[in-house]
Amino acid sequence: MMGMPGNEHSQLHERVDKLRTRIVEGSILRAIIILAGPAVASRLLNVAYELIDTIFLGHLGEAELAAPTAAWPLLMLFMSIAIGISSSSVSMVSQLVGARDYEKASDVSSQLLGLTLLVGVLSAFLYAGISPVIYSAQSLSPEVYKLALIYTLYLAIGVPTFFAVIYYTNLLNSLGDTRTPFILNTVSVTINIVLDPLLIFGLLGFPRWGVMGAAVATSIARIVAGIYALYHLSSGRIGFRVTPRIPTLPVTRVALKVGLPVSFQMSLTSIGFLVMIKIVALLGTAVLASYNVAVRILGLIQAFAFGFSQALGVVVGQNIGAGHTSRAWESAKKGLLLLFGLMGIGSLLIYLGNRPIVEVFTTSGDVIRESIIMINIIAVGTPFLGVMFASNGIARGSGHTRIVALIGAARLWVFRIPLAYYLAFTVGLGPKGVWWAMTLSNILSGLAAVAWVIRRSWLKGLTEEPIYAGQTQNR
Repeated sequence: MMGMPGNEHSQLHERVDKLRTRIVEGSILRAIIILAGPAVASRLLNVAYELIDTIFLGHLGEAELAAPTAAWPLLMLFMSIAIGISSSSVSMVSQLVGARDYEKASDVSSQLLGLTLLVGVLSAFLYAGISPVIYSAQSLSPEVYKLALIYTLYLAIGVPTFFAVIYYTNLLNSLGDTRTPFILNTVSVTINIVLDPLLIFGLLGFPRWGVMGAAVATSIARIVAGIYALYHLSSGRIGFRVTPRIPTLPVTRVALKVGLPVSFQMSLTSIGFLVMIKIVALLGTAVLASYNVAVRILGLIQAFAFGFSQALGVVVGQNIGAGHTSRAWESAKKGLLLLFGLMGIGSLLIYLGNRPIVEVFTTSGDVIRESIIMINIIAVGTPFLGVMFASNGIARGSGHTRIVALIGAARLWVFRIPLAYYLAFTVGLGPKGVWWAMTLSNILSGLAAVAWVIRRSWLKGLTEEPIYAGQTQNR
């Protein structure tokens, strides 16, 4: 913040202070809902884009519809690294803001941004480089393999700036600002939606690129959003200036302590989804396409869980930083109940309207039938998935991510994958065996997550870490 006039310095801090007061002093439920609103809307925008993209590709054929599904888990594998770093910003920065130490929050944020950009560039090259090997091992048809590879190579172009946007979103969320990231995401998704039909179908004189066009549209949108995010952070208008810096050892250590379990969980989850796709692919292209359609639809209600999980993490983090541990505990309880109820209502609505919703995406009778069966089975365990989302928010806000990460990894590797293969092929249930394995894994992991939250070991936060030494105590 050197060189900034004192009056401007004070005005920027006042903005953060106003957001902080709403979180650490006002109504807990109101704070969660206000923070969750833009986060949910932002997630719904992403889901809407994914649905529109799925509809467009579905009109090209089953192989074009299946290709992004095959490519998605590998992208998630690399995204997990960015999300791990940005998750550390949620706990580290939200607790510093809760304690009103804005100078240190600025310093830590700048170091984490530098780390994010470095990892983003490296990830782009690795993502493009290893994709042929990974896709060769997935039992994909030759056509799906070729399209998935093309899709991946053009998505890799936008990975570094996509990492910057992920960090930007989580950093502003940790300050209590979910509205600004929503606005940026709205612009990015709008660019994507406008470019999609032009580049997929070759409208208005644009080239007809099919699956490649979808990837190019996404990369362009992410590059535009990433450039603006970096500009906005450096301007200081978020409440303090954030410019890329080389991270110090203490900050790196805490970032790894908080972020590595998150990255570990997401990486194992991504690899697990690759294995799940391999299992589903063994059941035929129509079943894989059904899996893609059903996952997109279920993503609609998961958008609510994602947004409320983010909001819950901010409320928990800032209250721990402010020394309000009883308020942090109350926030956790309300968050668990809220997410369980919301996911239950959402799954019921999709269950009741399954056929007309599925028919929006495909005209294939086989895909429609199998998608409906999957949705009906998955709906049973969806409320417990909401509990898992809530525990993730609590873990990331408090900085105690290790146990929840292990539960998340066990959801796929201990429960889902072994059960899916056993029920589908050994027992002979076919696709239904896979869908029931997914449901049971959500229920078991959700119960385990509740047990961890009730222990309350997460309430001590990160206050004992060296980066909090000399912390300004203006609580």
